[in-house]
Amino acid sequence: AFSMRAGCLPKGGSSPTHTLSGKLVQVDRAKGSDERMVEYWLSLTITDIVTGLPVWSNRKSVVKVGPSSAVTW
Repeated sequence: AFSMRAGCLPKGGSSPTHTLSGKLVQVDRAKGSDERMVEYWLSLTITDIVTGLPVWSNRKSVVKVGPSSAVTW
């Protein structure tokens, strides 16, 4: 899994007001004897630093199916 955090600076200010955090997860699954399915999940959240509450959050998936030897990126 991959995670990152970044701050967003307000105009004319020097302190961040929000953080961006995310996670990328890869899930491998067999799909028959010679096929494989790889699913990638990307989750992102923007959080207000003052309140600690999420302002925005979203999760998307990308699915790739193919021969076992050729399905990875």
